[in-house]
Amino acid sequence: CTYSDTCSCPGDKFIAFFNKIKIRPDGFWQYVIMALCGAIAAFGFAPFNLWWATLIAIGVAYYLMTRGYKKYSVFGAWLRAAPFGAAYAIAMFWWVINSIYVVPELAAQFAIWTIPALIGIGLVGAIIFSIPFVVVMCVRTVPACRAILFAAVWTLVLWLREWVFTGFPWNPIANITMPFPELANSMSVWGALGLSFIIVGFIVSVVDVIARRGKMCWFPFIIFLSLLICGGFIGYKNIKYSQCDGENYGPVIRIVQPARSASQKATHSRSDAIRNANENVRAMIALATAPGAPDLIVFPETSYPFVITDGDNMPIAHILKSDILIGATTYSDGLMYNSLISALPSGQINHIYSKSHLVPFGEYRPFGDIIPTPGQLTPGTGPEIMTINGFNFAPAICYEIVFSDSLIPVNENPNAIVNITNDTWFGTTPGTYQHLDMVRRYAIESGVPIVRANYSGISAFVNSDGEISSFIPVGVSGYADGTVCGAHLTAYRAIGRDGWMIIILLFSCICVMFLNYRCEENKPL
Repeated sequence: CTYSDTCSCPGDKFIAFFNKIKIRPDGFWQYVIMALCGAIAAFGFAPFNLWWATLIAIGVAYYLMTRGYKKYSVFGAWLRAAPFGAAYAIAMFWWVINSIYVVPELAAQFAIWTIPALIGIGLVGAIIFSIPFVVVMCVRTVPACRAILFAAVWTLVLWLREWVFTGFPWNPIANITMPFPELANSMSVWGALGLSFIIVGFIVSVVDVIARRGKMCWFPFIIFLSLLICGGFIGYKNIKYSQCDGENYGPVIRIVQPARSASQKATHSRSDAIRNANENVRAMIALATAPGAPDLIVFPETSYPFVITDGDNMPIAHILKSDILIGATTYSDGLMYNSLISALPSGQINHIYSKSHLVPFGEYRPFGDIIPTPGQLTPGTGPEIMTINGFNFAPAICYEIVFSDSLIPVNENPNAIVNITNDTWFGTTPGTYQHLDMVRRYAIESGVPIVRANYSGISAFVNSDGEISSFIPVGVSGYADGTVCGAHLTAYRAIGRDGWMIIILLFSCICVMFLNYRCEENKPL
């Protein structure tokens, strides 16, 4: 467009709209809109799945931060980006605090931490999610490089969230693609890291093109668009690999979902605790003995209400005369564990897997006694493979499933992953639905189907392409029988999370150096 009145160019009309609003770079409305963008961006994830809201919100925030481009100090750039990061974190993770109010006894003790917890979530988010904006504002480079630099740093932050301070890689941007199976299945090659890199890069490269920030800005746009299209074809192929061709393999597995409320599990007194525990066990046995002939029965995390010590048997397995997997607290050598127990039809316990990735502030005290914690558990030894009658599977307890490369030992190819969890703490908040999407993401990345038993729901059979073949809704007491198949080795599992992070960084560095060289030499593309 060569007309200054922006009468015919769509890109100029879009920019002119923002110019008319008169949002000064360091004015009040700049901070308000950045905060709104952060909050809106969280609606792209389950259960809302407004993927377009995330795309628009990140794009607008990126435009506001990079318009009138000039070099800022790190602190000055952070002040401008902090409202986005804080609002994004609070809108994304507020449901964690719901756990305080599930059990009346805990609510009385921990309710005082509600406001400090929200403030803490906001402060941490302001630091973590502002980093990509701060980098593109403080690093001197040509405008054409910003999209690639921004996407690379966003991905690096996601990678750091996998392990820094025990890690919490919840809701990578890649998860907004779950409504689009072909695109989501591109994670079978480059994982959530790679797909997040591509999506974020595509968003901000579109902004750079619309804002007409130089001819070379088309280069990142074409790269990311090509990768998105290529990802669709890759995903289509992975869906084909995951199909079972009408055949089912392995045992018939029954998932039991008790969905007993927190008050039904509460321990107001010793006599009440024993009565409630026995009633809960009877309810689980009733579900497990429903019509059908399962080969393996899977109960959720902490569903067995009594502590298992060395030498104990599992009476539920003996009553059911079946192989079972059940979650329970175990005690050994003076230490407490959150465990998955495998028991034979005789009731004999033949294997115990203990959770290795514990939840900070829920299962252990990261800061000692400064902040009260309901439990102080000991981590297990890490990933392993368990076998029941020829059925090989990798066990996973609760949110261990959200960490890439965390469950399957090297050079192992299990038939499935068995994930037991208890989302009672989160009720019907977004956290419950997002946890299931994290399970689906792991199935796609690893190429391994997942059997998920959740105490309160959502329990599900998830295929290796992330498709949910059957499920029990949240809050519903019931059971589901199913089989798993389609396990295969994906490129992502072969290369690994860290391998892909190296590839993304190398690719980004090469592109940035190329763009800098071409722009400095003023050569046409």
